[in-house]
Amino acid sequence: MLNGKKFISVTTLVKKYKKPFDPDGKILFFCARRAGISIEEMQAQWDAKKESACNRGVDFHLQIENYIKGSGEIEKPTLEILEAECGQNQIEFLYPECRLCSPKYCVAGTSDLVHLFPDNSAAVYDWKTNKKFSNPINAKYRDKMLFPINNLGDSDLEIYSLQLWCYALMLEEFGYPPKKSPMIFWLNPENKIEKFECLNVKKEAETIMRDHYLSKQ
Repeated sequence: MLNGKKFISVTTLVKKYKKPFDPDGKILFFCARRAGISIEEMQAQWDAKKESACNRGVDFHLQIENYIKGSGEIEKPTLEILEAECGQNQIEFLYPECRLCSPKYCVAGTSDLVHLFPDNSAAVYDWKTNKKFSNPINAKYRDKMLFPINNLGDSDLEIYSLQLWCYALMLEEFGYPPKKSPMIFWLNPENKIEKFECLNVKKEAETIMRDHYLSKQ
């Protein structure tokens, strides 16, 4: 809430344009039947995997945040990625867990990492710890997003690119234009970090932000 206006989170906004997963429970039913267990047991397994993945993500994000703030250590591969992407001795220009908002469109969110440069440009980074990371090429099951961004699919890379470009637009609104495309760093199941440049979906990100604002008028 800002100046009496209610803001929507970027995560919630993007989710509005994604078709819901298993809305009628058919996938859950067939997975349970194939495994020879009840639907409740299958759901419990899914929930446990989701919680484990969430905890892994929280721990990884906290490690990076504490290191940047000077209150913790960081593993060498992660440090090498940070230095390669942001440059050495740049910690004072890095802002982890950076809260952002767009008063223009009433959208808000928290970026994993923002890098501000001397020329007042900015870069947005995100850390992901999914078990798998899909893109338009390798996605096994890929559906279309909803209108008016139905030119995009719902692979991880497309979804996260939308989110990060929303953050970049918020920074631009406050006078910090993007230095380069947002970047995603994925900690894969082998604990190795893979780097992905976000797709150029700046136009689509601004479209959903604008449509949200106009729908509330």
